[in-house]
Amino acid sequence: MLRRIVCLLALTGALVACGGEEESASTGAESPTAESPTPATPEPEPEPEPSEPTRLVTGERIDPAEDGTFRFRLTSHAEAPIRSMQSWVYYFNAEGECVGRYPHSFIATLAPDGTVEQALGQDGEHQPEGTTQAEVEITRVTFEDRSEWRNENLVETRTERTLGGPSHEELLARTGELITGEWTGEYGEDGRPALTLHNTTDEPLEPRTVWVYYYNAQGGYEGRDVLNLMGTTIAPGADHALTGGDTQDTMDEDMRYIEVVVSRIDRADDTQWENANLSAAFRPM
Repeated sequence: MLRRIVCLLALTGALVACGGEEESASTGAESPTAESPTPATPEPEPEPEPSEPTRLVTGERIDPAEDGTFRFRLTSHAEAPIRSMQSWVYYFNAEGECVGRYPHSFIATLAPDGTVEQALGQDGEHQPEGTTQAEVEITRVTFEDRSEWRNENLVETRTERTLGGPSHEELLARTGELITGEWTGEYGEDGRPALTLHNTTDEPLEPRTVWVYYYNAQGGYEGRDVLNLMGTTIAPGADHALTGGDTQDTMDEDMRYIEVVVSRIDRADDTQWENANLSAAFRPM
């Protein structure tokens, strides 16, 4: 009899223990089972593609030259050696207002990630009245292999320029094309190239400045025309047909290719978008 009682007590304890484990399992984290597989480890997010540099060479103002010309320490962020540059020096008064600007082309050997010190702009006697400080933008770079990099959006008027200039994000917002253009290969009834503009965005846009570029059979630049439009709104994703440029009978016999770009656009919120790189003179094909 005693042995039977012990066995019953042992069995009862085992049942209680099992019940406790089940209660613990139901209130805690579930163990992986066939009905509850282990979640797969999520794939890591891909690294974002690095954006194109908006300033390939940056300039830091250092002590001026003896004649008062501003000097700058230029740092290359390019991967190839540089042989020459185009700069714009912006002059500011004590209140931080831009009082003038000056273009300056120069030859300077600059290795990748290298630095060079250069006097740029006008001497102290010829600088704009009230000048107390200056900044420099390198807008074009020519490499040792004669290829070029440029960012015409760094060229600003005196009224546009502020201390520090446009930010990297602001410059990125002015890249690319919001409205694309193409020549259909045909000519309109007026004899001018038949063009098509396409709104690539999800907002209505009004093209304001359209450039028509001409190239010869070898892809060499032959010239350009500008079309200033008003009152033309292109719906999101829609096309707009027009004619513009030189008439076919006045074009050079060697002209073979026409390219179309829209460099300035009005938006519905009364702001204006402009990419000056699209309107550069001698634009390559």
